[in-house]
Amino acid sequence: MRFANQLWAFWKARCKHVYEGKHIIERQVNTLANSYTYLVDLTERTVLQLPVLTQHDCNRGRSIPGDGNICKMDGSYSDQGDSGWAYTLSNGERLLHFGTQSGVASSPLHAEVKALLASLKAASIEGWSTANFLTDCQTLVKVVNGLLKPEDVDWRAYTDILDIIAYFRRNVDWVCFYVPRELL
Repeated sequence: MRFANQLWAFWKARCKHVYEGKHIIERQVNTLANSYTYLVDLTERTVLQLPVLTQHDCNRGRSIPGDGNICKMDGSYSDQGDSGWAYTLSNGERLLHFGTQSGVASSPLHAEVKALLASLKAASIEGWSTANFLTDCQTLVKVVNGLLKPEDVDWRAYTDILDIIAYFRRNVDWVCFYVPRELL
């Protein structure tokens, strides 16, 4: 299995280099190969639809499924690579913690990934056992919920995406929802 995963990872790296002109370092190839075995059972998860909160849900008083901890996050990206991300943690009634960071992201999705990763780390530090994470990035919610494979989105954000998946696997009562931007 490991040999087959290594071959597949090298093939994907070769295709990125030949067709997209992207140079992939060996560490990234090895990370990808090692993650295939780790992600095998993600494909067995049956998720029928994207978890979405709509204006209708909010008007009916169902702003967030369940009670308790809520995290909202967002990322921003510029073509020069300068990016920023922010998150808030609340218990539904009051703000408990917030954070902002800036750094380099390789794409708009990568900035959103960094925002979610920062909020997951903060929720872990707070000791949250249940939480609802809200983002306006559909692609990220699809990856977290097993509707898209991490290697099918943004290669440059791949290792951060694997970290996110690991957080959600360790904390099964954490849920990631897509919320349209105007409702966040």
